[in-house]
Amino acid sequence: FEAVMPAGWVLLGTGGAVVTDLGGDTFSVQADEVSAGNISIQPLEDISSVSGTFTVDVQSVATEATQDGIQPATPVIRSAVSTFTVELTGVVDAPEIGPGTPANWDYDPAAMRISSAIALDEDTLIHLNFDVATTDDDGSESSNLLLHGIPEGFEIVDSSGDPLQLPIPKVDATGPYYQVDSTSLTTVYLRPTVDFSGRATAMLSQVITEPDGDSESFDLEIRMDIEPVVDSDGSNADSAGGEDFPVTLMLMPDLSMDVDGSET
Repeated sequence: FEAVMPAGWVLLGTGGAVVTDLGGDTFSVQADEVSAGNISIQPLEDISSVSGTFTVDVQSVATEATQDGIQPATPVIRSAVSTFTVELTGVVDAPEIGPGTPANWDYDPAAMRISSAIALDEDTLIHLNFDVATTDDDGSESSNLLLHGIPEGFEIVDSSGDPLQLPIPKVDATGPYYQVDSTSLTTVYLRPTVDFSGRATAMLSQVITEPDGDSESFDLEIRMDIEPVVDSDGSNADSAGGEDFPVTLMLMPDLSMDVDGSET
């Protein structure tokens, strides 16, 4: 058989079957290998029928050998071309997370964790500017993003620190789920509790859907390591004494300005 495949598609042989590439997306295989189930089609990566209609043209080719030195009148006979339509159902691809602009974030796909790649200082807004997409090449998938598990005392704000009003489609024991998308996420900031330092985490659920039905939810951890910053100590450093006498230092640091009590 000879098969003309869609551009970028190939025929694969298993069990020792030989597939000959004739060029021009045309492949040749032996009929007995097809009957044995040793020939398979490998479509272009990330392609589904949502992207278009894919057909394969197949033609049987019979070759007559020379018998007793007599050349056959027609050494090669070809059948009419039969056209088959290949239906491909979309399969959800894994999330793809970029560092954002500027590059503030790292992504560990094995742990499904987004981590701060820069120093996050105490009492500073945290910009959730990482890029969220999928590894799907044909652009058929859509993503629904839900930000949730916000640490207690943290607020969702804009770049000016003003409260940001986001749709809340769901509330559970962990708190509200905030609806965002890959564009609006770049305008979202988290404002930590005053004087908070240490590790804080939130969650981003990415629900990826193929137009023909396949859907899967991926829960991504957002890990934020917030470094402490020394607050103004408010010390009373006034000391007084007489000439030629020792002066006692009167240093009275006011540590009450550090709300979380981490400073000494």
